[in-house]
Amino acid sequence: VETDHRPLVNIIKKDLNDMTPRLQRILVKLRRSDFQLIYTPGKDLAVADALSRSITTLCDHDSFVCQIDAQVQLAASHLPATDARLMQIRRETAADPLLQRVMRLMSDGWLKGQCPQFYNVRDDLAVVDGVLLKLDRIVVPQSMCQ
Repeated sequence: VETDHRPLVNIIKKDLNDMTPRLQRILVKLRRSDFQLIYTPGKDLAVADALSRSITTLCDHDSFVCQIDAQVQLAASHLPATDARLMQIRRETAADPLLQRVMRLMSDGWLKGQCPQFYNVRDDLAVVDGVLLKLDRIVVPQSMCQ
């Protein structure tokens, strides 16, 4: 497969554990296929990217939801904490105004200047079962920091 998006070539070579949950889901699907991604400058691509612009049919909603649930459960099962500690982290996260604001910004949209300490890593953040993650690491609420 030829692409004119050079960063994509390096992204696909990364280890799954170093990616955001969103990229993990995409790459898990892609790795079912056998392909090689090659960078080609856009001016050298003879065939337009018509396939990427074609009208697509709606995916099976139940299948899509099942895939997302499976990804969330996979991420949750590999969190580096005991069940008791995760319950404590969930409670403290729910009580932490800053983390609640970050989680709200993640779902509503993030403008530059809002929560600047998290803005630069916003693409690496995910919420799994009430726990805020940065890649595969738990963001510990301030009340639990010593």
